[in-house]
Amino acid sequence: MPRRYLGTAFVLAVLVSLLAWAVWTMVQMWNSVEGTMGKHEWIAMILCIFFSCVVGFGLMGLMFFSSREGYDEPQPTFKRTRIRIDQVLRQGQPLRRLTTTLQRSVSAFACLSSTFAASSFTRSVSVSGA
Repeated sequence: MPRRYLGTAFVLAVLVSLLAWAVWTMVQMWNSVEGTMGKHEWIAMILCIFFSCVVGFGLMGLMFFSSREGYDEPQPTFKRTRIRIDQVLRQGQPLRRLTTTLQRSVSAFACLSSTFAASSFTRSVSVSGA
């Protein structure tokens, strides 16, 4: 065996020995329990194993799908450009649209906050008056 495969063979031997030890321990634990499992326990155990495998296979499938479709790749960075205020003022139209949108948002917020304040005031009056 070439020397470069020596580390791989060692890791493989350790993993196989850990698997053998886990299987031996599982068999010892299974045989050490006294009594038998009922029908409902077997059904519950089989269903748990089945649904655990379904979830595991599904997540692994989604991971492979995501990797192949490129969803795991980092997003491209966009170059930031500086916007000078005199350029915005020369254009005029976007600035007017922005100020109109801001004014509408502020007036809608003021309307909602006054409505909320009025409703909480009437609730507090009706609760304290009762």
